[in-house]
Amino acid sequence: MKDYIKLIIFLLIIILSTIVCYKLVHINERRNNARKQSGIYQLDVKNTKLGVYNKDSVLYKNLTIELKEDMTFKMNFSVPFIFDSSGTWIARTNEFEDWNWMYFNRRNNGYIMDCQFSVILENNPSLIMNSNTPKKGEEVVSVIIFKKI
Repeated sequence: MKDYIKLIIFLLIIILSTIVCYKLVHINERRNNARKQSGIYQLDVKNTKLGVYNKDSVLYKNLTIELKEDMTFKMNFSVPFIFDSSGTWIARTNEFEDWNWMYFNRRNNGYIMDCQFSVILENNPSLIMNSNTPKKGEEVVSVIIFKKI
């Protein structure tokens, strides 16, 4: 009986150690990716299909978003096609099909609004928002592209 209990304790230690190591690897991956992705990105009006907002593209070409290493973000002004201009973000891990996420400071009827995005670091570094929610009553811009400056 004592050997059986020792075996169970040993297996639990192995399982818990594996879980802790896995979590630490993910935390380090997120930190490294946050460091690499941090910076200022400017709206790419040439490659973003602004639709009804195209008439104001001269104004929107000055839109920037800053991803900070402290996992906050801030845009330099508010636009109708993005729900809010500030909040927090989470860097992705290196797993396939993992995304970065933005969580907006402003709420919608008490619900946290979010947006998934990816950052491409090779060649022309860019940030691509592909599940964006506009402000209430505004038109959706389905894919919004920012270039790193």
